[in-house]
Amino acid sequence: MKLLVVGAAGGIGSALVNEARSEGHQVYAISSQREIAGVETLHASLLQEPQSVGDWLSVRNIDTVISCSGVLHNSQMEPEKRLGEFDAEYLAQNLALNCTAHLYLLQQLEQAMSPQIKLKVLALSAMVGSINDNRIGGWYSYRMSKAALNMGIKNVAIEWSRTRPNWSVAAAHPGTTDTALSAPFTKRLPEDRLFSPERSARRLLAVANALKAADSGRLLHWDGTALAY
Repeated sequence: MKLLVVGAAGGIGSALVNEARSEGHQVYAISSQREIAGVETLHASLLQEPQSVGDWLSVRNIDTVISCSGVLHNSQMEPEKRLGEFDAEYLAQNLALNCTAHLYLLQQLEQAMSPQIKLKVLALSAMVGSINDNRIGGWYSYRMSKAALNMGIKNVAIEWSRTRPNWSVAAAHPGTTDTALSAPFTKRLPEDRLFSPERSARRLLAVANALKAADSGRLLHWDGTALAY
């Protein structure tokens, strides 16, 4: 596997880099935060400079991409529990990092890489972005941004089935992982439902490795099964 990890400085991203290297894969990284030790890293933001990402991709030999960009909370805001807490600026931040960054990456992959190669792409989504699975409400901006990502992935998969039939793209739910992103919300979670970053990374690598044309456009669980949008 010649793997590109996007958002490689985060909890799952860092674990993906380490696990992939330990399995003997060739690894590249993109991070807006810092250089990633031990791997060739592009220090850039997909939101601010997508074209520089495309230029960098055009001369790299990559066959698998896992995109980990995302946000759930920040220093000022936490996921909204009720409609009265909804805030347009917070929604915009969620949409930018949870959806737009992934779509810019797919756009740059399309422009930079030959349609003749075989390419597998996973974008990290979340089960809470499933409209059918939403039974308790809340978390307006996060749910909406992940649902938007799922729709974007579906759109791209349909287009690529015509223009790049050798490419597969899917969204993936990694499960609740013990990272800074989920830390404020895991205190009451049973131990068997909170996964280490290393475990989630191994599962995501397996899902990416097994990705095939029939999976394109789907939201996949960490075990590779399809989840309802």
